[in-house]
This record gives sequence, structure tokens and C-alpha cells, in this order.
Amino acid sequence: MDIEAFAEEATRKVSRDEAIQVEPGEYEVVLEPYAVGELLSFLGSLGFHATALQEGRSFLCGHLGEKMVDGSVTVYDDGLDPGGLQAPLTLKAFRSRR
Repeated sequence: MDIEAFAEEATRKVSRDEAIQVEPGEYEVVLEPYAVGELLSFLGSLGFHATALQEGRSFLCGHLGEKMVDGSVTVYDDGLDPGGLQAPLTLKAFRSRR
């Protein structure tokens, strides 16, 4: 990753002559594709997969069929999409018992 290039790009988009104070609160935002990808990757590692659901460690446990986000958000996994991650099996890490 070229962190400096990301930082320069972000700085160009928000550059102002003077910083402004922003009060704490809720704000609508538009996320860059990088941020959306990172967010979905993070959510995927937390529980957007069958193993986490079956093991009861997914944030989706007990919420199947419920609306959990705004209707303008749609997340789905198309296993036939050639641009997606092709994973025919799930590898689990096993901890040794000591």
C-alpha cells in the first residue's frame, strides 16, 4: 500500500486554508471506495460468513430476517461473480490445548 499517496489524495479532497471546529454528533458521510472495501472486509472477518453464524459468534446471530441497516444499503455475496473471492472451502485455525 502506498500510504503517502492515500494521505495526499485525502488531503487534496478536504484541503482548506483553515481548520474548522466540528461539534461531536452524527453526520452523514460519503465513503470512498477504499473505505467501503475496508469496512466490508472488517465486517466479513467479524461475522458475514456461515462458519461464524454456525458457531454462534456472528453479530447476525439471532437477527436473521431482521432489518439491520438502512434500506439504501445492500450487501450480498454472489458466489458466481468472477470478480469476487473464490473460496471453495473454509480453513480454520486450531489452537493447541496447553
